[in-house]
Amino acid sequence: MKYEDEKYGFSLEVPDNWKRQRIFFQFLNTGRKIVYESPDRKADISVSVDRLREELNDRLTREVTMIRSLTNSSSLPRITSLKKVEDFALDGEENTVYLRYTTFDGRTAMNARMISSLHQGREYAIQSGYALNRYEETIDGIIQSFKFGNPQETSISSRKKFT
Repeated sequence: MKYEDEKYGFSLEVPDNWKRQRIFFQFLNTGRKIVYESPDRKADISVSVDRLREELNDRLTREVTMIRSLTNSSSLPRITSLKKVEDFALDGEENTVYLRYTTFDGRTAMNARMISSLHQGREYAIQSGYALNRYEETIDGIIQSFKFGNPQETSISSRKKFT
């Protein structure tokens, strides 16, 4: 199933049986735009769009900031592995940082991804998590299907509450 957001200028394809989740208050403050979840609730993927903060225009600075946010987060379980995916360009956008990591909470290991790509003065962020390795190819396919469009919304204020 194809999801298109003309207002913020992106599209992606998710499996037909994945459900779009309602965005609850705790997610609104993070700028998340959409969240899709697998039928068994063992995998999800989210996309957010925010205005570009000048200090994050540099890819290395953004990479360090992303790693710090992961390693300093009190809400995440312990990170057991973290690696940068080299030479990845989201829909051809060279200014992209892609991190893959695994967390472990003492019971369950969770594979996750965090992607930040700058395009037309905006930061497009993709995050995903999956507890079962069978979702790895599905998540890869969703990420590969991501396409930038021409956003109709010309301004985004930071931490805007999306509906």
